[in-house]
This record gives sequence, structure tokens and C-alpha cells, in this order.
Amino acid sequence: MKKHDVNFLLDHHLPVKKYVWVSDLHLDAADEYKHHDFIRQVKQEDADALLIGGDISNGVNSLVHLRHLASLMKKPIYYVLGNHDYYYGSIEETRRKAYEILEELPQLLFLTAMNPVALTEDTALLGDDGWSDAQAGDFLHSDIELNDYYFIHELKNLQPKERKQKLMELGKKSADTIYKKLLLAFESFPQAVLLIHTPPFLEACLYKGKIADKNWAPHFVCQAVGDMLLKVMKRLPEKKLLVLCGHSHNMADVTILPNLRILAGHSDIGTPTVQGIIHVS
Repeated sequence: MKKHDVNFLLDHHLPVKKYVWVSDLHLDAADEYKHHDFIRQVKQEDADALLIGGDISNGVNSLVHLRHLASLMKKPIYYVLGNHDYYYGSIEETRRKAYEILEELPQLLFLTAMNPVALTEDTALLGDDGWSDAQAGDFLHSDIELNDYYFIHELKNLQPKERKQKLMELGKKSADTIYKKLLLAFESFPQAVLLIHTPPFLEACLYKGKIADKNWAPHFVCQAVGDMLLKVMKRLPEKKLLVLCGHSHNMADVTILPNLRILAGHSDIGTPTVQGIIHVS
């Protein structure tokens, strides 16, 4: 089983909390046995909370699966949504339903709708869905067409230039939102964990161990978020940021700056599993 085991600690500090990180579960593709095995894996870690990085299932089933996980886990579940979670509907409507669950079930914490939260005295957690924003690679000459462009309301029935513009808008909105949350987190904490679905850097977007090419990259990287993170972390060298992402289904561990590390999780559709164990101080 391919998973990360990471200590995100301040110098000379001991870990005080443990978090299970999962992403790209695609629970709609897993049979009952695989569901049970996944729950067993998570419970076996006896962590303080579960972090879910999106692509829980497809469309409205994602929220159904979240409720089911909450009934089994009995611990806080922090999550963001991925592109598959928006299938067969609109971004706005799906997020509205996720907001409503947050009010109904406080155990299910939709980070996209929240300000940073404290994991420990030293570490904040923030999150946003992120979006592949068509800026990495060559979108207009790419022959890749994701199901997103047929199954998500805001991306349907668009010409390539219109779709690129919409994806760039979604990426910029995500970058602007994370920027505000990150500065807020760093006002009170020396380090932070960012949970996001889409890799913010091309270097963390791999396929069979190789960085995504210009044909695939536009659909798998949120460059607007990456550009913003570079600026913030260069400006604040005394702060530390750990980014947890998915979407590409390939494991990656990339140090972009001395204070900026990106982890991407491995995923096999039909076999939901734990992507990483994160120990924080």
C-alpha cells in the first residue's frame, strides 16, 4: 500500500496529534468488501480526525457517502470536494448542499466554507476545493476531454476558449480564497496544512512517475494557487506550509521551497485507501 507517513513538526517539538489523510476515494466504484476494508484501515490508525481531499464519489452520492462515513467514524471529518463530487449538478448547488450538512452535522467540516481551524497550538488547517485552471500546459491544443466538461453545469456546452476562461476564473477564485485564509492562519500559527483537491504545482502532478505533459497538465494543475503560494511563502520564510492534494492519483512528495512541501496521494479507483498519516506538533 502506497502511503505517506509525515512528521510536520516545529524544530525539537514532539508530535501531539495524528491525522489520517485520504483523497480520491471514488466510493461509488468500490464494492462492499472494499468499503469495509477502507473503514477498517482508517479506524485502525486511531487518529484524532480524518482529512478528505475530494473525489469522495460522484455527484450527490458524495454527500450520501459523507453522511455514512460520519455515522461510522465518530470523529471529526474535515473535507473539501473534488471535480467528481460536482457531477450531474452545478458547483453552486453542490456547495450549498455541503454548507447545509455543515449546519446539520457539525462533525462534517467543509473546509471550503470555513476559516482556518486549529489542529494544535502550532498548526492551523485550511482548505479549498481548488480547480484545474487550464494554465499549465497547452489547454487549447489538448485533445483531453474530461467528463467534467459534460457533467458539471458550469462547464457544459462551452467552446474551448470559453471553457478555458471559466476554468481560469475558478482557479483564480480558489487562489484568492486560499490567500485570505493562509494570511489569517499565519497571523496566529507558525505553520499550516492546506487541504486541496488539485495539485497546485506541475512538479507534484505525476503519471507513472513522470510529470504531466502539456496535453494533460491543463486538466490536472491549479497554477493560480501555485503562483500565489510561491509568493506568500517566499515573503514569509519563517512560516511553514504542508499541502495535501490528489486528483492525479499518483503519489508525489515535492519540496518547492524550504518552507513549502507538497504531497499528492496515490489512488486506485475501486480500492479506497489511506493516502497518508500526518503527525503534527
